[in-house]
Amino acid sequence: MEEQPKEEIDSLENIPRKEFVPNFGANDLPIKKDDRQNGPKLSDESLASVPHLLSSKQLTIWGIVEAFAIILLQQALMIIFTKIFGIGLIVAASYAATVILFYYIFRSYIMQKSFKIEKQGQKIKDNLILIGQGIFLCFLVAFAYDFILKLLDYTPKAQQVELLLQQKDFSLVAAYFMLVYSAPVWEEVVFRGILQDGLEKSLSPTTAIISTGTIFGLIHFDPDQMIPLILLGCIFGWMYHKSQSIFPSIIAHSVVNTLGAVNLFGGFDK
Repeated sequence: MEEQPKEEIDSLENIPRKEFVPNFGANDLPIKKDDRQNGPKLSDESLASVPHLLSSKQLTIWGIVEAFAIILLQQALMIIFTKIFGIGLIVAASYAATVILFYYIFRSYIMQKSFKIEKQGQKIKDNLILIGQGIFLCFLVAFAYDFILKLLDYTPKAQQVELLLQQKDFSLVAAYFMLVYSAPVWEEVVFRGILQDGLEKSLSPTTAIISTGTIFGLIHFDPDQMIPLILLGCIFGWMYHKSQSIFPSIIAHSVVNTLGAVNLFGGFDK
C-alpha cells in the first residue's frame, strides 16, 4: 500500500470542522396538553382525504332511515306504555320523549367515538343570542299568519290538541305538558338532530333546512297550519345548523309552544 505524503495528511487535518451541538434552549420545553391546539393544523384538503367508515351519501341515507325508525319507535313506546303498562297518554308521551332524548345522546357519543364525527358548536353566549333570534322569528311568523287569517276572514279548523281536550280524561295541564316538553324534545331530535344532520352530509345546508322544514310541516297533517309549520321548521333548522346542537331549537320550540298553549287554553277557559 502506497503511503501518502506527510504534507498532504497535515493539510487534511487542518480543514475546519463544524461540530454538531444540540440546541437545548429555554423554548424546548415538554409539550403541554393545552399547547397541542396551537400546533400545526391540517388543511381542509387534508381533512377531506381522511377515510371515514361511511361515505356522505351513506350517512344521508342512514339519517333518513333512522329518523323514520325513531318515529315508529315513538309510536311503539306510546302503545307499550299506554296499553301494556296502563300509563296515561301524557305521561306515556313524556316517557317516550325522554327515551328518545337519551337515545340521541348515546347515539351522538357513538358517532363521535366510533365514526370519528365531531361537531363544532357555539359558545353558551352565542347560543343564548341564537335562541332569542329564533323565538323572535317564530313570533313574526305567528303574527303574520294571524294577520293573513284576519284579512281573509278565515277560521282554521280545530287542531288535534283541541280535539283531545274534548275528551274527559285529557286535562289542560296534561296538554300543556305535552306541548311544552314531549313534542319539542322528540320532534327536534328526529327532524333536526337526525334527519337534517343526515341530509347536510350530502346536501347544502339551505337545501337540508328547507327539506326538513317541509317534512316537519307535512307530517303534522294539518292543512291550515302547514305553511307556518314549515316556516317554523326552517327556523328551528337554521338554529340547529348554527349551533350544531338540538338544545337551542328545543328551548325555542318549547317557548313558542308555551305561548301558543296559553293562547289556546285561554279560549277554553272562557
